Amino acid sequence: MSEKPFPDARFSTPEGELASADLFDISHDPELLHDYIQSLKQHSESTDDGSAVSIYRKVSIFQQSMQYLEEFALYFTGYAQRRESFIQTLLTGYGHSFYDHIEQGKTDTYLVEHDVEQNYTEVINRIFGYSQVDTFQRDDDEDYTGSIAGEEEEVKDEKLAELIDVSVKSIKRRISKCANFYIRFSDIYNAVKHGTRVVPLPENEFRITLETADGEETIEPVEDYAMFLCKDELQQPYAVYHPIDVLSNHALSIVELIHEMFVPMKQVSEAQIHGEDKFRTASFESAEGSGNTLSYATIWNRSSAFVLPADQAANYESAARSRDIAVNITQDGSTTEVRTELDDQPSDEYPVMTSLVVSGTSGLKPDYLLNFSGTIHFETLDVKQHWDLLKADERMRSGRYELNFVDDRSGDVVISDTLEEPLFPDLPELLSDEISLLLFRLQMAAERRIPVPVKLNEEQEEILEGKVGESLNSGGAETILSQLEDVDSSRYLNLFFVWVDEDGDVSELEHVTTQEDGSIRVMCYEGSEDRDSGEGPDSDQGEQMELSQVDTFEIGLSDLSKTEFVEFARREDTTVTDLLSQTSPVLPDSDFSPDQLLRVEPTQTSSDLWQTTESLYVYLPRSASPSE
Repeated sequence: MSEKPFPDARFSTPEGELASADLFDISHDPELLHDYIQSLKQHSESTDDGSAVSIYRKVSIFQQSMQYLEEFALYFTGYAQRRESFIQTLLTGYGHSFYDHIEQGKTDTYLVEHDVEQNYTEVINRIFGYSQVDTFQRDDDEDYTGSIAGEEEEVKDEKLAELIDVSVKSIKRRISKCANFYIRFSDIYNAVKHGTRVVPLPENEFRITLETADGEETIEPVEDYAMFLCKDELQQPYAVYHPIDVLSNHALSIVELIHEMFVPMKQVSEAQIHGEDKFRTASFESAEGSGNTLSYATIWNRSSAFVLPADQAANYESAARSRDIAVNITQDGSTTEVRTELDDQPSDEYPVMTSLVVSGTSGLKPDYLLNFSGTIHFETLDVKQHWDLLKADERMRSGRYELNFVDDRSGDVVISDTLEEPLFPDLPELLSDEISLLLFRLQMAAERRIPVPVKLNEEQEEILEGKVGESLNSGGAETILSQLEDVDSSRYLNLFFVWVDEDGDVSELEHVTTQEDGSIRVMCYEGSEDRDSGEGPDSDQGEQMELSQVDTFEIGLSDLSKTEFVEFARREDTTVTDLLSQTSPVLPDSDFSPDQLLRVEPTQTSSDLWQTTESLYVYLPRSASPSE
C-alpha cells in the first residue's frame, strides 16, 4: 500500500493507543461466528419438519460454515505476512486461493506470492506460538500455557520438541481437510451467495430419473435434498443434487476443526499485541470428526451431479457429454497450450476443431477432457499457427509434456495436466521445417496474416529457399511477399485420407497433392496390425498399424473436371472405389481397396499469395486402411 490504513485516525484503548491492524485484530472474536452457527444448528434441530424452510436453515448452516473457513484463511494469511499488510489482507479476501493452493500441495508457493519469507512449517510454528516457548503447562481447561523464551529460539527440550512436531503435523492435516471441503463445495457456495440459486427438494416431493444400460430408472429419495444451480470454470451451467443433512453435518464437523485452531491462533496474536510474557495455546494430536461422506457417491448424468447413497449409486454409470469447440494450439516453453473462447465454428484466431468431453466429476465439478477426434484443416491455418502446431506436435512426441487448456475469455486455466500420449495423430509434412520457419518469420515481420500454402509451385519455392536464414525486417518481409504475389497462381487439388478408428478417433492422416501437370500423386502402403503394441511416441491405445511405403502412382482425372470430382465425392452414396474409378489408371485392388467411404469434407481456399487450392478430406474406416 502507498500509505498506512486510516492515516488520520487515532485508536485509543484503556491500555493506550493501538495501530489500526492491532485494533481490528483484538476486536475480532472467532467465537462469534462459531456460536452463531451453533445457534443455527440448535434452531434447525428443534424446528425440523422436512419443509422447504427447514432445508433453507440447513443451507444457511453450510453458508455460514464456508464463511468461517474464509475467515480463518484471512487471519492465517494476515498473521503470516508483515503486520503492515494485515488490513489489506482482510479487505482482499484470499479464501479460495488459500485453500486451492493447499489442496494442490503448493502452500509454500502461496506464501511466496504473499511476500512471506518463511515456509509453511515455520509459519505454523510462529503463529501458533510454538517457536517462542520453552515450556508447556497444562491448566484446568486442558489448554497449555507457553512461556516466551525469546524470538523464535530453537526448542531444546526433546519432549517439548516432539509435542510441537506432532501438533504442527496435526494442524496441517486439519487445514488440508478444511481445504478439501472448501474446494469441493466452492461452486455450491457461490450458488448460495450469488442469487441464492438453491431449490429445496423435500423428501417425497421429487424423483431422480437416471439412465442405465437397461434404460431409464427412477429413484425415490428417502431424505431431503437441495438442488444448487452452479457454473463451472468455463462459465457453463450445471446442477448439483445433494442430501442436505449430509452437507450441513459435514459442514458442522469442519467448523469444529477450524474453531479448535482459530481460538489459540488468535490468543497468541493478542498476547503479542499486549506484550505478555505468557500466552495460552494448544497442542493437537489428531484431526477427528472429518465429517466424510464415504457412504455416499457422486454420479454424473449429462449436466448434473447427483450425490446418492453408495449402494444406489453403484447401479449407475456417469453419462458422458461432449461439445465441439474451436481452439488454437501453441507451445509456450515446455507447456502445450490449447486456447479457446468456446465458439462452435472455426475462425482465423481459433482454426482447429476439437471436442470438449465431460466424462464425470472431479469432486462435484464437471471433469473436462479434450478429444481431438476431428481433423485439422490445414488450409484454414495461418503460417504462425502452423508453426506453433508443428512445435507443439514435436514436443508432444518427445515424451511427457505439460498441457494447459485455457479459456481466453477469462484467462483461466481450466485443465492442467501432464500427458504422455499426443493429442492428435501424425501431422503430414506439407512444407520443410526451414520453409515453415521462414513463413512464420515473414508473418511476424510483416504483421499480416499469411495462410498456410498447402502446395508451393516451383518458382515460389525457389524464392523462399533463397531467403532461408536471412535476417528479416518489415520492409524486407514485404519485398519477399510481393515477389511471391507476382508469381502466376495455379489450381491444385489436395486429398487428405483420414483413417478413423472404431471409436471415431482419427488415427492416421495421409496427405496427397496434385502435381503441376494436374495428376495426383498417391502413395500406397502395406501394413500389419499390432494389437499389443503400446510403446513409442506414435503409440495409440488399442489397435496399432505399422505402415511402409511400397509404391507410388501418379494418376489423372479421367472424365470429370476437378470441380465435378469434388461434387461427385460429396455424394453420400459415393464409395472410395467409385472415387478412384474416376481416376486413370485405377489403382490395383491388391494395393488399395477400401470398401466404404465414411464422409468427404471438401474445402476451397485462395489468397493473393498462393494458388487456389481445393481440398478433399476423405474419411475411411480403420478396417479399410491398407493392409497385407
